[in-house]
Amino acid sequence: MEQETKISSFRGFFGNHHHTIDVKNRAFVPAKFRDGLASGFMLTKGFETCLIGYSNEEWHKMMVNYSTAPKLETDCRDFIRGFSGNSHECEVDKQGRFSIPQYLQEYAKITKDFCFVGMIDHFEIWDSALWREENIKYDRSADVKAEKMQKYLKPLVVSAAAADGPAAV
Repeated sequence: MEQETKISSFRGFFGNHHHTIDVKNRAFVPAKFRDGLASGFMLTKGFETCLIGYSNEEWHKMMVNYSTAPKLETDCRDFIRGFSGNSHECEVDKQGRFSIPQYLQEYAKITKDFCFVGMIDHFEIWDSALWREENIKYDRSADVKAEKMQKYLKPLVVSAAAADGPAAV
């Protein structure tokens, strides 16, 4: 390999981080997420009444991919319209804050307390009470969900290089 891929200190979005929104609709980005979101990020309506956030780089990859969807299919148009049409570009200020627009707060039922939830390549933002409910549902069915998830995963292959440390993905 001519040039080895450099791995940044940012390794994805993990954990859950509780925050509050202030009267100016601002919130702090969790410290562990800041490296991945330093150049800003996109926020949009998610599923199960949460918001979804993507780094600008991930968002761009998705939009390129979504742009290939068949425009004559109503479901494709509807999804793209809802997903992209409700997106908001977020800038992170010097204090590590960003603004959540009112229409997204209303969609996710965020009034004050909320939670960032790491989803590996993106994150979700949940109203804290709704996150607790969602987490309880997960606890009750984690084994069933893990079993279903197996069909989507590629088998892990351990190579000699793995012994030297994590490889670039």
